[in-house]
Amino acid sequence: MSSSSEDSAREARRHRLAELLHKAAAKAVQEEDPWSSFNIPGVPAERIIRHLYDPHTQTWSTDETIVKMESTPFTHGAMRFCYRMKKRATPPLSSSNHRFHRTGWTTASNYVAKAYCSKDGQVDTNAKQAIQNDILLQYEAQRWAARFNESDPPSKITFLRAYAIEFPNRDGSPWFAVERFIAGKDSYGAGFVKHNTNSGFVDTDLRRVTPQVFSAHSFYASNGNRLVADIQGVGDLYTDPQVLSSDYRFGDGDLGPRGMALFFKTFRHCGISDAMGVPIFPLSKNELKHQAKYHDDEETVSDVDANDELSFMSHDSQDNINSFQKLDLNRMRRRASLMRPDQIMENSILHVIHNNNNGNNSNNNKQPADMMIPEEKECDFEDSSVRTEKRSNMRNELRASIRKSLRLAKPVSPQKIRRTKSDVDEVEQCLLRARQDFQVDLVRDYHRRESGELRTRKFKDNGEPDEDEEEANGGPTKKQIRHKSTLIGTISPPMVLSNQTLFNLGKVHYQLAILHGMGRFPEVVPDVEIGKNSNSSNGSDPNSTDKPPHDSFSVLFHLSHAASLQNAPACLALGRVHAGLGTHVSELIDNPLVPLDFEAAKELLRRAMDSMGVNESENSDEEGSGLLLVPMAPRVAAGCLLFQILQDERHADEFLTIDEDEGEVDAKKDNNKDKTGSLTEMMTVAQDTLKLFELMEKQQAEADKAKESLARSGNVAGTGNMLHVGDRVQGDYFMEGTYYPGTVLEVNATEKDGETHVMITVQYDDDGSSEALPRDHVRMLIPPTATQTTVGGPLSDEEAFGGTSEDQDDDIPIETYELAAELAELKVEAGDKESASTYYQEAAEGAMQDNKMKMATEWSLKAAELQD
Repeated sequence: MSSSSEDSAREARRHRLAELLHKAAAKAVQEEDPWSSFNIPGVPAERIIRHLYDPHTQTWSTDETIVKMESTPFTHGAMRFCYRMKKRATPPLSSSNHRFHRTGWTTASNYVAKAYCSKDGQVDTNAKQAIQNDILLQYEAQRWAARFNESDPPSKITFLRAYAIEFPNRDGSPWFAVERFIAGKDSYGAGFVKHNTNSGFVDTDLRRVTPQVFSAHSFYASNGNRLVADIQGVGDLYTDPQVLSSDYRFGDGDLGPRGMALFFKTFRHCGISDAMGVPIFPLSKNELKHQAKYHDDEETVSDVDANDELSFMSHDSQDNINSFQKLDLNRMRRRASLMRPDQIMENSILHVIHNNNNGNNSNNNKQPADMMIPEEKECDFEDSSVRTEKRSNMRNELRASIRKSLRLAKPVSPQKIRRTKSDVDEVEQCLLRARQDFQVDLVRDYHRRESGELRTRKFKDNGEPDEDEEEANGGPTKKQIRHKSTLIGTISPPMVLSNQTLFNLGKVHYQLAILHGMGRFPEVVPDVEIGKNSNSSNGSDPNSTDKPPHDSFSVLFHLSHAASLQNAPACLALGRVHAGLGTHVSELIDNPLVPLDFEAAKELLRRAMDSMGVNESENSDEEGSGLLLVPMAPRVAAGCLLFQILQDERHADEFLTIDEDEGEVDAKKDNNKDKTGSLTEMMTVAQDTLKLFELMEKQQAEADKAKESLARSGNVAGTGNMLHVGDRVQGDYFMEGTYYPGTVLEVNATEKDGETHVMITVQYDDDGSSEALPRDHVRMLIPPTATQTTVGGPLSDEEAFGGTSEDQDDDIPIETYELAAELAELKVEAGDKESASTYYQEAAEGAMQDNKMKMATEWSLKAAELQD
C-alpha cells in the first residue's frame, strides 16, 4: 500500500471515530451529563503527564495537562480500580494551564481512569508496564479492526482510543489507563455487552453477528497469527480486547491456538462472513448438530465462561455487578478456561465454601482468590543416567507393543462404541483425509459457486446448510432476497489461505482435538450405548447406556484435518493409533475405531517427519532457517517410532506366531520381505531422524540464547515491547529511512555506561542479506503488544499450560548416539564400512559426553576396526 493510500485510510479511520464520538457526545448533551450528580467539577485539579502511543512509529510521546478525578473508585473488579474523571481539551502552548482550566469543567468530557490494584487493596504504583501493555493491546486490536473495515462490512467497528496518565505529584507517581466514557445504549437497545471472550464464550442474548465475524476475520487477515477476542463495548465502539497469538506471547489472557480453537468451535458462519470472504472452519457432524439445536435462549454447560466468577454467582448477585466488574472478571482466566465442566462445578462449590468461610460480601475490596486455576505440574530435571534408563525402558515397551500389534493378523479388540454406517463412513473419510494434503476448494471452503457467486444459507434441522433449496425453487425466495439486501452490501474476494495460515490452522485443529479429548464439550457427545454388541471378555456391562467421556468422532475429525495440514503432532498421534500404540489425545480412538494399519502408520509418521514450519529452509545449516517456527520433538519422536516399526517388520519372522487354525499360515511368507529394500529404507529413516535430532538441539540452543538475551535486555525503553528470533519485521535499510520486510535472526543486548543497548540482526526478504540495526530502527509487521512471559517470549503448549513431555505423544525412546550406532550396524550390513566407521565414532563421542564409557569404548573400537 502506498503512503498516500495509507494516509487516506488513516484519515478515514479518524473521521469514522470522530463521527461515532460526536454522536455519542451529542446524545450525552441531549440527555445531560450522566455524572452531574457526582460534583466532579468541585474536585481539586491535578497536574498529570499524558503518555500517548503512536502505532505507526511504535513510539511514546508525552504532554502535560490538568484533570479532575474522584479520590475513591466508583467500582472495582478483580484486578483494577475504576475512577470517574473529567478532562478538558489540551490547552494551547501559549496559554496558562491555571487560567485555561479555571472554567468549563461542567461541560468537560467524561473519562474512565483504570488503575491496577496491589495485594493490599491499594493502587499499584508498579503497574506502569501493565498499563502500557493494555494500551498497546487496544491499538493492535484497532489495527485488525481497520483491516476489517477495509472490506466494507455492513457495520464498521472501532476500538476506543486509550492512553496513559501519570500523577507526578502523588506518592509513587502512579499510572492510570484512560479512555472516554460512552453512555447510553446502542441501536439494539443494549448497553455494555460482552460479545465473546478469549475462551470461547459467545453472547447468547443479543447474538450480534458483526463482533463474531470480526474475530474470525482477524485470524485470517493475520495469517493465523492473531485472533482478537474479548469483544465488548457499546454498539460498535469496543474496549479492553484480548489478542490471542499463535505462540502465547500476549500474557496470561492469551490462550493461543487453544483459545482460537474454543472460538471456532462456537463460531457460526453466516451470510456476512461469506460475503467478506472468510473461509469456513470445518466442524464435525456432532458439532454441527449441537449448533443446530443451540437456540437464542439456550446455554450449554461448556458455553459458560469457564473462569468467569459470574458463572458461580446467583442471579441476584449478578444483578448487582456492573459492566466494569464484568469486564474485569473477564481477564481472570487462563488454563482454567480449558477445564472440563465437572471440574468447573467442583471448583465453583469450593469457591462458594471459601467465600462463606471468609465472610465475603459485595463491599469487600480485597482482590478475590483465584480458585479456578489448576495446579501446575513441575518439570523435573533429570541427569543423563536417569534419562537414558527411562528411554531404554520406553523403547522396550514400544518394541513389545509394536510386536504385539504385528501378531494381530486380524484386528481383534472389544467393541467400545456402537457405530452406524454413517459413522463408519465418517471414520473412513477422516483416515483418508489425514494422509492427503489439504487443497483449497471454492465451493466447500468459501460457500460459493464455481463462478464466485455467494450461495444462500438456509439451515436444516440437523444444522447442515440446505445448499440446493434455492435451485429447487427456481431461484432465491423473496425472503432470501430481502435478507441479502438488508445485510450484505459489498462482496469481497475470498481471503487467501497462505502457507502460514494453513500452518496455524493445523495447530488450531490439533488443539480442538485435544479439548475434545479432555472432555471439554460434553454437550457434543452423542447418545450412544457403551458395551452394546461388545465382546463379553472385556468385562463391560452390556446393558450400560452411559455416555462416553468425550466425542471420539470429533477428536478424529480434527486430528485428520490437522494431519492434512501437515501438523506434526497430529500426524504422530494418528500414526501411533494405527500402530496400536494409542495417543494421549484420546483413549477412545484406538482399534476398532481406527484400525491397525502399519502402512498407514508409516505414511503418517513420515508426514510428521517431513512437516516444516513456514519459511523453514531446506538447508538446515543456514542461519535463520525457521527452527523456532515448528516444534521438533514430535518430528523426532515420529522418526524414532518409524525406525522401530521398520526394524520389527524386518525381523517379524523371528517372533510372529503362526497358527494354521486361525488362517495365518501365510503370515510368515507375507512378512518375509525384500531384505535389501527394507535395509535401505531403514538407513534412510535413521539418517533423517539423526538430522532431526540435530535440528532439535539447535532449536533448543537458539531458544535458550533468545531467552537469555531477553532476560538481559528486558523491555526496550521507549517501545514497550520486545523482539524475538523469528519475528516478522521491517528494518531501516542502512538506516537511510527506507524500511524493508524481513525476519529477526538474532537479538543481542549489551550493557554500557549503565544502559542496555539492543541490536537486532534482520535478514531481508528480497535478497537474503542481513544487517544489525539498533532497536529503534526495527519495527514489527505485526507488533507484539502485551507483557512477555517470565520465560522470555513465545511459548510452546507445554510451557503455556504446564505439564511435561510425558503428557504428550512426543516421548523420544532412544538416545541420539544409540540411533547412530544402530545406523552404523546397518551400514556394515550394507557393505559401507567407511560410513559405518563414521557413525560408530559419532556414537562413541555422544556416549562419552553422556558418561556411558563402556558403550563409548565398544563403539570406538568398532570404528577403528572398520578403518583398518
